[in-house]
Amino acid sequence: MADPAKKSKLPSSIDPGWATVIAASLALIGVILTVWLQKKPASPPATPLPAITETAIQASSATATPTQVTVGAATPMPQIVSVLPAAQKVIVQNASQSLLDASQGLPLIVSDDFDNNDYSWPIFDEIYTGGIECNTVLEDSAFHINIHSADGPAYCIAGLTKVAVDFTVSADTQIVNQRNADVYLYYRVSEDGLQFYYVQFNPQTQMFSVGINEEGVSKTIIGLTFIEEINKTGTNKITVLAVGSSHAVYLNDKLIAIFVDDRLTEGQLRLVVQINEANQDETLWVDHFELRGN
Repeated sequence: MADPAKKSKLPSSIDPGWATVIAASLALIGVILTVWLQKKPASPPATPLPAITETAIQASSATATPTQVTVGAATPMPQIVSVLPAAQKVIVQNASQSLLDASQGLPLIVSDDFDNNDYSWPIFDEIYTGGIECNTVLEDSAFHINIHSADGPAYCIAGLTKVAVDFTVSADTQIVNQRNADVYLYYRVSEDGLQFYYVQFNPQTQMFSVGINEEGVSKTIIGLTFIEEINKTGTNKITVLAVGSSHAVYLNDKLIAIFVDDRLTEGQLRLVVQINEANQDETLWVDHFELRGN
């Protein structure tokens, strides 16, 4: 598939007025949620956050894990939509769907159905300390990230080098073997891989969390929360809309969470699969990936 940005004359950056509208809409939804929801302290993630470097992949063995702490949430308080009463949830979802539709007007950077590797996804096959195996393949019109966990939990990371500032990104994902495995989307990843935001969800447990990694230290923004919109089998579409300091997370086109945080302003994108049990094999299957923005 040819690069869509080369096929048509798309703007190279977001119109400032459009960006302002999206950011204001995100802020308005956040205000509504703040009024409706009781504020509860975030709980820490249940698993250590995968770092991006090769040595960190090795650290997923039982002998070492990345440093992790829990910190206070961003201000205003991040909000989870699923805990709203039904009537209020419908109102918020309708407004958030309009916002998601509007974001499709942002300049197209990547639209990949993986018919070929025009976007240069990394293809590799590695064995790490302790027998952890990590490899990627592009076949059957999908990008596969494969992991073998050996003696303990393990994870595998792959992504694009494109840098995005204000954007919407989405990926259609599937955990093929239906193991106890987490899917992560990292965004605004620094060049050294030590700073990024992350969204995590587990199809088997239907648990979800959001956080930030700063200099190798994971900090909670939204603690582990049960989300019924996560599909236990089949495809889960993860979407993040990030404009300035406003962030919205969607699963299967339903708004899940919204928060404000200005610590990271731009960076790359990564997909991660983490299997949580020893001596298991799992594949994260991605059959569509789209990035819009600048």
